[in-house]
Amino acid sequence: EVDANGCPIREKQNLDKIARRIQFHKGTDKPLNSAYTAFSDVVSIMRHNKKIAIEIHCSVKQGEAMVPQSLSEARATVIYDFLVNKGIKEERLKATGYGLHLPSNVRGHTKLNPVGVRLIPHNFAQE
Repeated sequence: EVDANGCPIREKQNLDKIARRIQFHKGTDKPLNSAYTAFSDVVSIMRHNKKIAIEIHCSVKQGEAMVPQSLSEARATVIYDFLVNKGIKEERLKATGYGLHLPSNVRGHTKLNPVGVRLIPHNFAQE
């Protein structure tokens, strides 16, 4: 069950909280070991709710990379690839790197971290 913004209602399925648990080794696109639990939580949510699609937004901290855009795109791709490898259909996912800053307000999400990982759910229309 989702709210008006397409966000899962149950506490454990709150994608904003899961996204905060996804962290990478500094300056790399290698996730910390603890991030894999969060990845698995996302897979579980998506397997149980076939109507959710997710936009994966990534950014990096100032000074973390020589080319922040490339690193943020690589990190988004790592998350995307993990989900696809676990059986989530590509058409339900979109991965975008934003360099140093995530967009400030996406679909009513005003209190999101300006840097890091963001998982934005929306309804997926199956054809």
